Amino acid sequence: MSEQVTIKNGRKKDGTFAKGSVPNPHGRPKKEDCFTDIAREILSSKEARIKYIREDGTTLEHVVKADKTLRHAMIIRMLQAGLTGDIHALEKLMDRTDGKVTERVETIDLSNRLEHLTDEELEQRLADLESKTDKITAGRKKAIKAG
Repeated sequence: MSEQVTIKNGRKKDGTFAKGSVPNPHGRPKKEDCFTDIAREILSSKEARIKYIREDGTTLEHVVKADKTLRHAMIIRMLQAGLTGDIHALEKLMDRTDGKVTERVETIDLSNRLEHLTDEELEQRLADLESKTDKITAGRKKAIKAG
């Protein structure tokens, strides 16, 4: 069995690393702070100070404080907005807690054009669609009463 000759980057001819060769001696570089990490850190704190420098050189500072965490304060603020009429705030809050409501979408095959159907076939299709619509409406009414 012949020894493979190594090339300049520490690899053998077959592409594997030669014995004793360390391709990355310092290991993987440390991950830099990403948006999610920064947001979690801020939302977990009790206070945030944000300083803006405007184009004219003046500064504006916002200070937000909370009894528990800023995450708690945001949820309370969304709830307050919802209770005073902001339906979008309530929807967002409910989507985050209960999950988004799924809607069933039904498609119709248009490969069989309506103009080629007889009057009886058209009436039957219309009756089928009205029946499906009635079932969907009844299901929604039932879900609203139960919810």
